Amino acid sequence: MKNRKTVKKIIKDLEDNIYCRLRPSKIQGVGVFAIKKIPKGTKIFEGVRKIKFINISPKIIFQNKKINPAVKKMVKDFFVIFEKELYLPNCSLNKIDISFYVNHSENPNIAAKDGEIFFAIRNIKKGEEITANYKEYCDEY
Repeated sequence: MKNRKTVKKIIKDLEDNIYCRLRPSKIQGVGVFAIKKIPKGTKIFEGVRKIKFINISPKIIFQNKKINPAVKKMVKDFFVIFEKELYLPNCSLNKIDISFYVNHSENPNIAAKDGEIFFAIRNIKKGEEITANYKEYCDEY
């Protein structure tokens, strides 16, 4: 067996800290859904706080002919333009996590603390789609 301490840590995380999974969404395409009851105040998607975001002009991305159109669409779908600046992670897009699949709702059940760590703003039922109010983060809504 590999390092027992590491294995115990992984098992404990799987038992206690995994709240959601991806599924088809009635709101839009793919969504994030609770796989167990999530109490109000619970931190979810803490991994995103390890990613730092930089703001750049959207023209740098969308007018670049070397960037594949499918990649440009992914940037448009997953990242926000706020005050005319595009916010992208300072790492590869391959490192984005499940939180980037959270859909918009006018009646959300999560919010971001300090713009980074999502937490439940009310009790969330098992099977419920996890949603955020994009208006808090994006000029396009």
